[in-house]
Amino acid sequence: MHINRTPTSLLKALPLFFACICACVCVCLGQSPLARTREQFATLMSQVSPAMTREEVEAILGKPDDVRTKYDPGGIWRAETEEIWQYGTNGHLTMATLGSIYIDGKGKVQAVCGGEGVPPPASMFAEEELRSILRVLDETPSYNNGWGYNPRSVIRAVNTMQPLGKEKALAAVAEYLRVSSVSFDAPGVDGMFLVLRTLFEIPTPPGHMPVMHVGQPSPMGPEDLTKIPRFPIYIQDDIPFLMVSGYSGFGQPEAPESHLNYFREHGAFRSLPLVPPSNPSASIRKALDAISSDGTGPDGPPGYDMLFNQALWLLDSVYDVEDDSFGDKMFSATIGDREKAAEAISRLKLRWDVKKQDYTFADGTSPRIYRPGPYRRNIWKPDIPDLNLTLTIERINRKAVEVSVIWKQGEQELRNQPAVIRIYNASDRGLPVTQFKIEYHKNGSSYTHTTIKYEEGQRLIAVFAGAKTTAQSPEYKP
Repeated sequence: MHINRTPTSLLKALPLFFACICACVCVCLGQSPLARTREQFATLMSQVSPAMTREEVEAILGKPDDVRTKYDPGGIWRAETEEIWQYGTNGHLTMATLGSIYIDGKGKVQAVCGGEGVPPPASMFAEEELRSILRVLDETPSYNNGWGYNPRSVIRAVNTMQPLGKEKALAAVAEYLRVSSVSFDAPGVDGMFLVLRTLFEIPTPPGHMPVMHVGQPSPMGPEDLTKIPRFPIYIQDDIPFLMVSGYSGFGQPEAPESHLNYFREHGAFRSLPLVPPSNPSASIRKALDAISSDGTGPDGPPGYDMLFNQALWLLDSVYDVEDDSFGDKMFSATIGDREKAAEAISRLKLRWDVKKQDYTFADGTSPRIYRPGPYRRNIWKPDIPDLNLTLTIERINRKAVEVSVIWKQGEQELRNQPAVIRIYNASDRGLPVTQFKIEYHKNGSSYTHTTIKYEEGQRLIAVFAGAKTTAQSPEYKP
């Protein structure tokens, strides 16, 4: 009897058993990117195309690991994007190591990042190792932010990849570029130019690295390319300084993939990691003297001031600057202010901690420096007939707020006379904190922005005054 009952029990249990198996398979295949290989996920990502619905994307890829919206710090730069679905993250606003899907306001796919190209062979990297490397690369700043540039991000990226050897390092950079979003939403894409120029030795011939065709640099680079052969990077005492405040130009800038191919074919890989000195502020003068024709170095902006600012960013784990109000560390600082800061730094007993890839005091400790944020954006879209206008207020640190306005159309409201947006302290509306003139332009969108000193805890309010319409925003506490 016992033998005869067992098959019957199994038969009754089989439907439930197979249902559980199917459910597990569905979860693994439909909702958990970690359950799939990188190559399998890339294949699925390639099946997603523009104009697909959210539901169609989810049926192919599963639910995203994170969703970035226009209200998150930095917002979303791509026009008309409502959300960015991110896969392979390890927390909100962390890098999408498997790729991203841009979703518009109608719930349709705008763009796919990570569906083209081929990932590195599975035998080259363990998946978690590769994800860790990609996250480090994603912290690299753009070449367009000389005043906010922190050399530490490039140092960490280079020192993370230097032990890998040339083949694996280039494969990691290629994979980062394959899965990354557009450069406006992922500054590290532009930052790969800087990483490659630091990770490789200067090729001889020609005695300099390939020119970055990304616009006109400010200041201009030397006519003799061998004078700053890594331009816009100049390495002094193992610190990769960025010698430009940024680039300007029209048209499509060169993609970093072209330089990846160059270094794959011609590059001599760095043999040692970067180890900055105990007092990096002293390296600035040495760098400027080395590239100056008369030996004195260009003291005017964006020379010494900007490089000193970069050194302060590099030291921000051990030395805090109170007046960091406008995104650079010493806004409107005098020569005396900088000299005092340089003297204070020279008195500190510091060392570069190889394990932490950061500065600490000589005993290995670092102070607890309060760094608030990230801050949520405030967005106001007033209901004004015939005018599509968006005002964004976003705190960038304890003392400063960035205010931006983008608008288009508005023929009835703006054609005869410009409108004005005034930003007031919500508790004192006597004089505006700042204001914008909103003028009519027949084609395309217009954009303006400013950064204002505004302490945490205070409220702001915006008032739009046009020819026919007046509108007032809610109160915001950026």
